[in-house]
Parts: sequence; C-alpha cells; structure tokens
Amino acid sequence: MGWVDTFWVSGTILFDLETGGTKPVLMLVNRVEDATIFRPEDAKSYLDLVNRSAKQIPAEPITWTLEPSEERPGQFVIKGVQNA
Repeated sequence: MGWVDTFWVSGTILFDLETGGTKPVLMLVNRVEDATIFRPEDAKSYLDLVNRSAKQIPAEPITWTLEPSEERPGQFVIKGVQNA
C-alpha cells in the first residue's frame, strides 16, 4: 500500500498591483488549520468546482469531501484525499 496525501482547500484573493484588479483563487494546503471555512451553500458550490477542475490534474484521482468545521459549527472545510 502506498502513501495517502491529504489536501485542504483554501480560498484567497490575488491583487494585481499593475492593474488594481482582483482574482479569487483556490489553493491546496496541507493543514486543516490553513483551510478556508465555508458556509454550507458556498461549500457545496466550491466542492462541485474542485471535483470538476481536479479531473484535469494528470495524477491519481483526488476524492473531495465536505468536512464539518471544528471551529464554526454548521460550516464546512473541503478535504481532498489522493493515493500516491
């Protein structure tokens, strides 16, 4: 049996210093403490997005799930698990 990698989704906003524009970005982080905590309706939308987008990663599939936030009851973090 191989390794299992666990990822968490973190959302941030990038600021383009040249144009002043902004761009929302999702990143994968290694610690749940660094994950973004989402409201239920946003969590479902982002879960659908990472499920569609992760299919483009040329590696082992990542299984994405919503996990209850320990910090904020009723809200969620997004967890990804990949066999490596």
